[in-house]
Amino acid sequence: MNPNQKMSFYDFIMENNKKYDMNDDDWGPFTNRKCAVIRFDYDSKGNVSGEYKGITVYRDKSFERTILPGDTWICSLKPNPNLKSNFFAKPLERVDASFVFSLMEEQRDVIIDSMWSDHKEEMMPMLEEKFKAVIDERVKAAEEKITKEDKRMIDDLEEKNAQQSMELAENERIIESMQTQINTLKAENEELKDESTRNKKKEANKSDKVTGFMEYAPPKYTVMRVGADSIQSDLFTKPRYFVHLSPDQRIMVIRPSDKGNVICVDNTIELAGLSFISDFVEEGEMVSQYDPKAGGIQIRLK
Repeated sequence: MNPNQKMSFYDFIMENNKKYDMNDDDWGPFTNRKCAVIRFDYDSKGNVSGEYKGITVYRDKSFERTILPGDTWICSLKPNPNLKSNFFAKPLERVDASFVFSLMEEQRDVIIDSMWSDHKEEMMPMLEEKFKAVIDERVKAAEEKITKEDKRMIDDLEEKNAQQSMELAENERIIESMQTQINTLKAENEELKDESTRNKKKEANKSDKVTGFMEYAPPKYTVMRVGADSIQSDLFTKPRYFVHLSPDQRIMVIRPSDKGNVICVDNTIELAGLSFISDFVEEGEMVSQYDPKAGGIQIRLK
């Protein structure tokens, strides 16, 4: 049979007659018009009952130990001969996972579609009870995943924000220092009275710079240790420098770099942790020399 083609109940009977060597009489209870899917549970009076088309269905006395509260059964229904206001049910087949999955695929589809269409109200409580824990667990797992992803994203943003704030503060210090230098140069320029004085000033300051340092370091250009983690020199004229430490921590090389890891303000470089490598006793000159190959200045620490 085409899986997309719906099977009638009588086709279902014929197919299973051949499959299980049955006859139409064996299906008598199912072909009875008072055959229905009933869910049984405790009612407001404490009795175990179900409902069929608004009419109460009680268990046949012979099957009270078979049909239990919470069960769903395909039942044959017999009207109450005395009151005519309720039915008594005899169980034919319990509707559970083993029943559904024992059917052929096309049979499952047509029965499930029919049951869902005609008995949705009876099936919903059963499905909710069976799958509530599974659905709750999946929802909880999804919420935890979203929470972890959100926390990781927030942590990343906070880290980036902290880094940008630090770089902004450093740049503000650099700009402030450069503005001070500019103001100083303007004041000095105003003091130059004639061309001769200006020429002398230019000659005194003339130098060939190599990547931010003098090609050679005259004696007057020195590197001074001015604090536990601070060094200072007239050679330090750029806003940022890259600092490299030798493996034995005896030599430090400092060279200008736009992406340097330390900043220079007022010819002074702060080197966090320098005092742990080289003890600071008092201010004084450090042993240093310009290294053309490295493009920076070497400073001996030990």
